[in-house]
Amino acid sequence: MGGLQLGHALDLCRLLAAQDDPRFERAAVRWHGRFVIERGVERLTESQLVLASLAELPQGVGEIEEVLRRISRRRGVA
Repeated sequence: MGGLQLGHALDLCRLLAAQDDPRFERAAVRWHGRFVIERGVERLTESQLVLASLAELPQGVGEIEEVLRRISRRRGVA
């Protein structure tokens, strides 16, 4: 995922989650790490919210996707 822009990498995570792909968890953890480092997340609560939201993606909860979109947009992820 390192070659993908952060926004596209999140789209890939969503796709993997929707398809119940076994690569989802690894991709989600990697995306979270990139997000925290590249976007300068310094609050544990924000990091936890993002990680918890990613963990819920396979359940297909629309509200969870919206939480990730809002946090991402706030941090400048297109």
